[in-house]
Amino acid sequence: MAAVQQLYEYSVEMNYVFDGVATPFEQKFIKYLLIENDYDSKNMPIIFVGLALDKELFHTMDDNIDKGYISLIIKRKQTNAPIPLWVNYIESQFTYFILDEIDETYQTGVTGDTSHFEGRDFKTMELALLKTDIINNSKKVYNVVLNNVTLMDVAHYGTSHMPMLIEPVNPGYFDTLLIPPLTTVSKYLNYINGIKSLYSTAYRFFVDFNRGYLLSSSGKPLPAKGDVAN
Repeated sequence: MAAVQQLYEYSVEMNYVFDGVATPFEQKFIKYLLIENDYDSKNMPIIFVGLALDKELFHTMDDNIDKGYISLIIKRKQTNAPIPLWVNYIESQFTYFILDEIDETYQTGVTGDTSHFEGRDFKTMELALLKTDIINNSKKVYNVVLNNVTLMDVAHYGTSHMPMLIEPVNPGYFDTLLIPPLTTVSKYLNYINGIKSLYSTAYRFFVDFNRGYLLSSSGKPLPAKGDVAN
């Protein structure tokens, strides 16, 4: 039986939130949105967004990167479903970084109907968005002594503060295990793996929009609840 290809239509709602005030980005000024899930070289997804912004808003964002944030909702519906319904695909708060900026007037910086811009200058720019929860969950302070624990207990201890899927690790037992001062989950797992290999192949740790994963590099599928492993 041939697999049915799922086709989706997407919509995007973006707001810049600063000092309790949300400023929406009109969809026609969102030039593109690209989600990069390169988990071979990065441990979290990055969303790249191309925008045309009023210069005043741009300078506010540029001056307050550590204070403002992006509120993003991406909805999608399966266009070939019997009854297509919009559902929230991604809905969260994002930390942003300005990657590129180009001075442009509204005539060259924005396409479509520009009559209501009244000659205001705009900037064309690219943002990189990182989900704030992922950044916060990736930072964790460790400095503890664990007693009478298995290697699986140790892996779970270091990641239990966030939703995780963990492929069963190698057998291993510690009467006493000293965890020195460490400040991120990645450093914690790297330290543990240096003492006792988590898997017979290299381990992979990454966090997507919904949960984190600790896996071997064997290509073995690890389904979440409700998923089906192939």
